[in-house]
Amino acid sequence: IVLMTWKSGLLAVLVGLILWATYPLLEEWGTLQAFQAHGIAYFWNFIQVMPARPLVLVGFFLQWVLGNGELMGVAFATAVLAVARYIVARWAVSPLLSGHARWVVAISAASLPLWPAAWYGRWISAQLTAALFFLVVGLTIRQIDRPSRFIAMGTVLTVFVLLCVYQALAALLLVLPLIAVLWLLSTSPEFALNEPNRQRIQWIGLPILLGFGFYFAYFIILLLSTDRLGGGEGSTLDVLTRQLSVPLIL
Repeated sequence: IVLMTWKSGLLAVLVGLILWATYPLLEEWGTLQAFQAHGIAYFWNFIQVMPARPLVLVGFFLQWVLGNGELMGVAFATAVLAVARYIVARWAVSPLLSGHARWVVAISAASLPLWPAAWYGRWISAQLTAALFFLVVGLTIRQIDRPSRFIAMGTVLTVFVLLCVYQALAALLLVLPLIAVLWLLSTSPEFALNEPNRQRIQWIGLPILLGFGFYFAYFIILLLSTDRLGGGEGSTLDVLTRQLSVPLIL
């Protein structure tokens, strides 16, 4: 009980620090005012400017809703996503870790100590995709032990949504199947690419690739269905290629 209280207390301190230190910058002022003026319809207006990231405003919308249009929503949304990352990461590694090790992973996911941008509201989209990435990790871990169509569909949907929000973690998504195979080799030296194990690898890799496939299909259909998308960032296939390029992702 004491350990649980101590761990929960540290998470509460982290939330308190976020509420105290996170403040809106110029970008958040603009999006809050835009949502205040247009409401949820602003999503469609923005998609025409940045079609490669149709859900990039979800985090900013959360800021607007939690703060009821006020600036305090920027800090509230950042804190909510920190707690979400804690919960998702803790769930994700539960089949592998327990006790202190699991808590260290979860609190690290919540605080993202090596990434100072976690304390800036303008990076709310990247903070959201971090939570989605940990969700994909958890689904992948569960596919290793017990492949499931339900988990596979959840992986496809999560990867697709992540890419629609922000593509910065695309490279890490693509190497997850390789990491899974290396982990299997490290835990089972007798692991071989026999038929059952090939099927397990397929259950891990195909849902991630399908998520990418649905995203590219969405963007190609969007390009073909309109003569000219907006002139802003993400308006052409060339921009999409640059967004998914290794140098930019890294």
